Amino acid sequence: MTVEQVYEEAVSQLPNDEQMRLATYIAWKCARTGPIEYSGEWSDEDMRDFTAASAALFERREAGEDAG
Repeated sequence: MTVEQVYEEAVSQLPNDEQMRLATYIAWKCARTGPIEYSGEWSDEDMRDFTAASAALFERREAGEDAG
């Protein structure tokens, strides 16, 4: 099963806040740095960072630079 299939079949069905909790959990497990404090609240800086990263990923995918 691919990452895209897992996302489409399981993750995309979750509410947005649960998707963010899952993303945080995965990042924590990958980094193995300990638990990350989770809050449903996003700061203005968080939103700017997320928006910039999303736009950059979209642009790379549109340019064919990132197939995953």
